[in-house]
Amino acid sequence: MLLVTPIKNLLKRSESLLAKSRNFGIAFFLFFIAVSCEEEQKTEIPANVIPQAKMEAILVDIHEAESKLQQTGLRQDSAVAVFEFYLKQIYKEHKVDSGKVNRSLRFYTQHIELLDSIYKKMEVKVEIGGKK
Repeated sequence: MLLVTPIKNLLKRSESLLAKSRNFGIAFFLFFIAVSCEEEQKTEIPANVIPQAKMEAILVDIHEAESKLQQTGLRQDSAVAVFEFYLKQIYKEHKVDSGKVNRSLRFYTQHIELLDSIYKKMEVKVEIGGKK
């Protein structure tokens, strides 16, 4: 009889904990559904940051310049000088400067979902450009 009472108490506590854990599990599940159904918030791009489409075009041009440069077989010091020339031409064509490009790259690396979107679109353009 001495052992039966503590065992009954232990069983009651276990049942109570099990009920609480079920409630917690249900609450967690409902919270998860509510969060996943919530609309994705759109990140606003500041005025001093290059818009995604333009940034994509700039990065495609930079990629193409790098690719052309690799095919020339120039020594590294010469290649760096030529690449800087290419960059100036790309910035001039897109009417941006290195500061704005760098500031934009910092912004996009802090908002990885936007950067990922840019690179996915770039991949398509680079693949299409390579097939011409």
